[in-house]
Amino acid sequence: MDLRGKAGTVFEPDSVGTERAPVLTALGRFETRGPFLYRGAEKFYAKGVTYGPFRPNAAGESFPTASRVRTDFSLMRSLGVNAARLYDVPPPWLADLAARSGISLLVGIPWSEHVCALGEAAFRREVHERVRGAVALLRDHPAVLGVLVGNEIPASNVRWTGPRVVERFLRDLFETAKSADPRRLVSYANYPPTEYLRLEAFDFYTLNVYLHGRQPFSRYLAHVRNLAGDRPFFLGEFGIDVQREGEDRQAEILRFSLEEAFRAGAAGTFVFSFTDEWFRGGHDVTGWSFGLTDRERRRRPAARTVAEVLARAPEVPLEREPRASVVVATYNGGRTLRETLQSLAKLRYPDYEVIVVDDGSTDDSAAIAREFLRPGEQRNGAVRLVQQENRGLSCARNTGIEAATGEIVAFCDSDAAVDSRWLYHLVGALLSGGPGTEGVGGPNLPPAGDGWVAAAVSASPGTATHVLMGDDAEHVPGCNMAFWKSALVALGGFDPRFRSAGDDVDICWRIQNAGGRLAFTPSAVVWHHRRDSARGYFRQQRGYGEAEADLASKHPDRYNWLGGALWRGRIYLYDGGRGLLRLRRPRIEYGVFGLGLFQRLYEPDGPRLAAVAAMPEATLAGLLALAGGILARSAALALPGAVLLCAALAVALARAVGVKLAPEDAAPKTRALVFWLSLAQPWIRRAAQLRKAHRLYRARREKVAATLEESRGVTEAVFWSESGGERTAFLEALERRLSLEGFPVLRGCPFDRFDLRVAGAPGARALVSTVVEYHGGPKRLLRLRVRPVVSRGGLAALGLGVCAVAVLGAASLFAAGAAGLLLALAFAALRGRALWLRRVVLAGAAEAAGKSGFAPFARATALKAPVVRSASAGRGESRSTGDG
Repeated sequence: MDLRGKAGTVFEPDSVGTERAPVLTALGRFETRGPFLYRGAEKFYAKGVTYGPFRPNAAGESFPTASRVRTDFSLMRSLGVNAARLYDVPPPWLADLAARSGISLLVGIPWSEHVCALGEAAFRREVHERVRGAVALLRDHPAVLGVLVGNEIPASNVRWTGPRVVERFLRDLFETAKSADPRRLVSYANYPPTEYLRLEAFDFYTLNVYLHGRQPFSRYLAHVRNLAGDRPFFLGEFGIDVQREGEDRQAEILRFSLEEAFRAGAAGTFVFSFTDEWFRGGHDVTGWSFGLTDRERRRRPAARTVAEVLARAPEVPLEREPRASVVVATYNGGRTLRETLQSLAKLRYPDYEVIVVDDGSTDDSAAIAREFLRPGEQRNGAVRLVQQENRGLSCARNTGIEAATGEIVAFCDSDAAVDSRWLYHLVGALLSGGPGTEGVGGPNLPPAGDGWVAAAVSASPGTATHVLMGDDAEHVPGCNMAFWKSALVALGGFDPRFRSAGDDVDICWRIQNAGGRLAFTPSAVVWHHRRDSARGYFRQQRGYGEAEADLASKHPDRYNWLGGALWRGRIYLYDGGRGLLRLRRPRIEYGVFGLGLFQRLYEPDGPRLAAVAAMPEATLAGLLALAGGILARSAALALPGAVLLCAALAVALARAVGVKLAPEDAAPKTRALVFWLSLAQPWIRRAAQLRKAHRLYRARREKVAATLEESRGVTEAVFWSESGGERTAFLEALERRLSLEGFPVLRGCPFDRFDLRVAGAPGARALVSTVVEYHGGPKRLLRLRVRPVVSRGGLAALGLGVCAVAVLGAASLFAAGAAGLLLALAFAALRGRALWLRRVVLAGAAEAAGKSGFAPFARATALKAPVVRSASAGRGESRSTGDG
């Protein structure tokens, strides 16, 4: 029989170990879908060992004889192993034997990684030719899981050559491999000293890790999963030397390493190694013994341990399995609700329920949910339906929390489908997160087959995603999050003001403000349908913009003066133009003399130039400057405008060209749509945000109108206390009062001369300052001053108006005069808003004073003599010569 391993070859069933060899044409090719590896339609977990390198055989191949390989593959299968990592390119006969034995091969392509020669053109050409030839030799062979185009370039070499040079070289090797076999999966085997290398181009992430403590290993795996992102993660090597640690210690370490790897969501693990037979550098290696078997293939105790874990992998039990309630809030989501509930019914978790909250739907959502009800049946994963009138997303989720019987409440949207181990990974991350971990989330990925428009929308800015701070999360998306129920109850649930968006951001920030932390696990995947039309996408962005206005009102410390969110973490979506990301470059912690064992990449805080260039304000300023320069025939004015416009176009173009799309969606029309959506999205979202901010301002004016009459014409207030009232207590009371009325209040930083900054009127602020005079014993005089100012955002808007006046002036003096009049009126309006804010603060000061031990100071009882500092003044007291 021909066993050359070409596509379409049907291999003869063969009895190997305890299983029959697969018919490979029925299994399909290996491919990645999110963080998972698939073979055809089935999810595949590589349960592997490393194999080789060996002393060359009679044919000069770095492998044993065919009979020995056949015996080794049979022994692997008896241990539950289904994959082998090779350190040299296998000859065709070995790949055929692997296919007949049911062993998939992760093939390493060796080259001289240890030499610092990447700057030499001849060396680079030789490596590229080697990779191209190796991949072509194995093209379409069904036994090959993937190829590794390199393994552990030494950290000192990377430091010497330069990380960017190495990254570019590896990326070029990836393209070379793809050119030889476009559908072959390609990776590079990295290790902790060079974990900072950016390897986003590769199909899956491979890392070799040797840590011999369970807790350090578990923590580092959580970190590595975040490095892998939304791709499959392979543990390329891990093991222990028997000669130094002993056989019992080897078995112990391999047991917890495999368990923690599968708990972390690894798509593949490769124990180092299958056998002690090991040949390197022209010599047999005898000073190390890492094998599950010795040179004569006698099994060690670790072999049985590995077989036990692999027999149940990836289903490794958690330390405990608390009951979980999955809440699905839906409003007219009947089109996708059935898919959601079908996926939830397949969850592999031993104790959970599903609560569908129908928020006043007018479609068939309730009828679809009833299809999954089993009245009187007490089974795991039972579905309950709760119906209510339409009150918005937050209220629907709060209803689900009230109905939940689990310790953990997880949330999924009705237009999403979950992976079968979604809940397992969420609960596992909550349990392993340590004290203070109140919530957890995972990625939401677009499913395949939704069409090219949905693919373009997914690649465009503004899609809900996670934000990470190191290995913790600052924000997790609402379609994929879980919390301890006690934490949600303590916070009072979700804020009802967020009817369609923003509720997830708000709850995450509130948890962190209360001292809690959020975990993140890339393995808890939700497949979330994107909008399938540009109109639907823009409608979604308008909703997000309105939610941002509410968030800025509630969390003013997390927004800048232009209304942009001040994320402390990294937003995990493609950001076009890596060279435009930050003013300050990331830094690598190499360690002293470059000897750090775990060399991390630190990305310093700083403005993202790409984000600034895409801002509508920057584009508008560019348009005005360019128009003014053209009309005035001034290159000095036109050039900056052209630069700003080109920067905005460049950011959108970089996203459209650089974003990674599935092969079936990577058509020019998809990238053209991404470009257009990237240009339009900031304008639509900012316009919605400003409109909602103005509506909130009008609502505040109406709410406090009746309370402002007494403060008309008043510029400052004075309060008196006979009982030792404290200034800080007054400020806290005033802050609470204004916040309850919906006014964003920020405390002054240590460098400010004011105590509070009050917003709530777009373009205006009120700065509150206080001082206390001590008049003997507990007597205090509190002075309050409120200074109305135009905000920096308002000044920026006025600056754009000045630019518009300049542009019009170049065309017509009459038009310039009219624009100048409008500009003056705009300034007067902003000043009026600031004065109104001052009245708001003064109106609330009397109530705040009463709650903090102060009363309005009557001018008729003013002090009749000056205050004279006494010897006790240093202790915060003073003595008056008057009657006080």
